[in-house]
Amino acid sequence: MESEKKTYIFKILVVGEGGVGKTTFINRYATKKFVEDTKKTIGTSFYLFEKKIRENIMVTLQVWDFGGEKRFRFILPSYCEGAQGIIFAFDLTRISSLFNLHEWYDIIREKIDNTDLMFMGSKLDLVKEMGAEAINDEQLLEFIKIYDLSANSLIKTSSKTGENVENVFTQLLNAIYSRVTG
Repeated sequence: MESEKKTYIFKILVVGEGGVGKTTFINRYATKKFVEDTKKTIGTSFYLFEKKIRENIMVTLQVWDFGGEKRFRFILPSYCEGAQGIIFAFDLTRISSLFNLHEWYDIIREKIDNTDLMFMGSKLDLVKEMGAEAINDEQLLEFIKIYDLSANSLIKTSSKTGENVENVFTQLLNAIYSRVTG
């Protein structure tokens, strides 16, 4: 007897400062290709993907990419409703992008508290090219402690090479699925 196929819809927000690589990251996940010259996101952009996460379990992902400029943050609270997952993006070569995540975190936590979080450090390829990170592991561990996160919720990625891009979504989708199916 064949198992019944189940489909879920998961809404995911991708937030963080401008220029950290949110749009490039989403495009890399969707197309498996690196697009270097993406345009600045004005307000929000919306993406829709289908992903098989288990045998007979399909997920439709609604991915909302938020412009990183402060002038767009006022719209974020209205998009939080119904979000099952949040990807907080920061640039591994720019420490201010990590420190400023608290602004996004505070806005989101004011609206929702039962959601799964991932913190995605982008531009790992630049870190490897430069030979040193602007953000070191000690700072990341402190960040994890402040926000009471598990070490698994923070992943370093490269949209250019594709390193760990799939892992961010895989871990987030598995966490959401486990929570919503209880």
